[in-house]
Amino acid sequence: MNLTVPQKTRAASESGFVLPYVLVVVAILAVAGTIAAQRLQNASGIVTDMGERLSADRALHSAEAAATYSILTANAQSGGHDISPDSPIVWEFGLLSADGRRPLSPDQAASITPNIWPAQGNLRQYKATPDARPTIVSYRDATGLISLHQPVPQLIQTVLEASGASRSDASGAVSALLDYTDFDDTRRQQGAERFDYRTRNMAAPTNAPLRSYSELGNVMEWADFMTTLNMTLFKDMTTLQMTNNYQEGFAPSALREALAFDSDSLLEPRRLDPLQALERRSLKPSKFSRFTIWAPRADGRYRKRVVDIERSARAVGAPYRRHWVYESTVLESDIITAAPETQIGNSSGSGLNFEELENVVHAPSLRP
Repeated sequence: MNLTVPQKTRAASESGFVLPYVLVVVAILAVAGTIAAQRLQNASGIVTDMGERLSADRALHSAEAAATYSILTANAQSGGHDISPDSPIVWEFGLLSADGRRPLSPDQAASITPNIWPAQGNLRQYKATPDARPTIVSYRDATGLISLHQPVPQLIQTVLEASGASRSDASGAVSALLDYTDFDDTRRQQGAERFDYRTRNMAAPTNAPLRSYSELGNVMEWADFMTTLNMTLFKDMTTLQMTNNYQEGFAPSALREALAFDSDSLLEPRRLDPLQALERRSLKPSKFSRFTIWAPRADGRYRKRVVDIERSARAVGAPYRRHWVYESTVLESDIITAAPETQIGNSSGSGLNFEELENVVHAPSLRP
């Protein structure tokens, strides 16, 4: 009896080998598709982030320009500036209307309601277009900050200690900083002059005022020292502008607290002569301004920019100098923290709501 064993056909045999190859190809295509989708998503995120950054930059530039123009053309008042577009022009021969075309009597000027922007860090909102989300601007007179160019080392040391430095480290850092910026080559105790920089293969000190905060990294020992500091807090309490006097009425709360707890501070009332004490309590605005600007992002955060503006007297071609401080991305809570106590109620609840920033338009030839 013959038994016939069934044989696999050639096609059936080959199909057994083809199936694994098909599965491998499908797997490769799936992986490639996943990678391509991931890269597309990343690229889309990069493009979106770039768009948000450009939008925030436009808002920051617009708000900074508006705030600078408002302060430069406004009338200085005790404690701030009158930025109302209807405010009279004050000049050597009396008062003029806002358009500069007709004189005003004191009674007529008094009937115009002022719009005072206090220089104690008060916030205003600005919209480049009517449908835009508001950009928040804080204005502070920079005499309420500690200048890194003023001649009282103890004040700089106090700020460094409030920013996280130990007393000994802060003392040495101040000596090195003053040696770097002063006009002589006399070495202070714990300081450093040209010979010290040469032995470390570092660029010699400039013996000139700092041009930016990044230059602090060129000061002896400061590159490592800054890593121990809260540099944001340090910059919020200091300025590179050549302010002559500290006016406590314009100081941020963090700086007032730091000076209050420093028993060695040269700004204590008992260590000031009457003239110094009077200048310290003055609320007359100076030519030095600090603007902090928050521009909203689509993700709910804010792009924060801090700049210093110095008015240039009788310089039509360059009416002010701008000093960069820093820029970062923050949460909305940063604005609430920065707002003075008198404005916290305006920003409670949903969203932020501050007074509008008004431009001041004067006749160009009659600007004070």
